[in-house]
Amino acid sequence: MEHATDLPETITTNARITFSVQDKSSSVWTVRVDVTDKDGTQFHYILSVNTHTGECQLAEL
Repeated sequence: MEHATDLPETITTNARITFSVQDKSSSVWTVRVDVTDKDGTQFHYILSVNTHTGECQLAEL
């Protein structure tokens, strides 16, 4: 089963996006997502990924 989580439409395709795993000690991994857009605007998210079901949830920090 495939699951997808999209970043908000306000982020351009030229944005720099970095991912860093924060916790993978359980079946739900948390990943910090930092976005710097071309104009310098920054966005920060936490992506939760259930490794058993593939379900993803994106929450803005």
